[in-house]
Amino acid sequence: MRRSMIDASEAKRLRTTSRAAMLAERAPWPARAAAGDVAAAVSLGEYYYRRNQRAEAEQWFGQAVASGSPEGCHDLGVMRQEDGRAAEAEELFKRAAEAGYAKSMNNLAGSALQRGDRDAGLKWAEKAAEAGNLTGMINYGVLLLGAGRGEDARKWFDAAIRAGDLGTRQRIADQVKMSGLTLP
Repeated sequence: MRRSMIDASEAKRLRTTSRAAMLAERAPWPARAAAGDVAAAVSLGEYYYRRNQRAEAEQWFGQAVASGSPEGCHDLGVMRQEDGRAAEAEELFKRAAEAGYAKSMNNLAGSALQRGDRDAGLKWAEKAAEAGNLTGMINYGVLLLGAGRGEDARKWFDAAIRAGDLGTRQRIADQVKMSGLTLP
């Protein structure tokens, strides 16, 4: 996979730039993406996705996927999931998760649990938590709590609180309440 030719601040600027401003600046984003800049392709995909221009978003995310981008796989997977194409979405999430993309690990955990595969759900939730993903820590804690492993759940909730912000405690409480469980 090619290394990105743009940095995070440039990618953020693209995501927050209007199309008119981008064109007025003659910004090189499409040229960069077309030249193989994976971060530019993902950023363009996000730009068009947020503006509900799905065909354009899919084109750029698809290019990022073809270049092996885990983020591109995840984002295209989200689009596939929204379109009701669950098997394709899951395959894209799996590619991203196996490359270490924690958001996709969370998606795989959710998909597995919806299918009734608790073991796979637990496995992917654990991987997301271990990767340091805040949502993964909370979800894994809830799953552990549901499995009767209150002490292990508490460890992950504490880790989430340390990693999160002021709203993390409330997120944990809300997730536990929605699950019908109680905190240890």
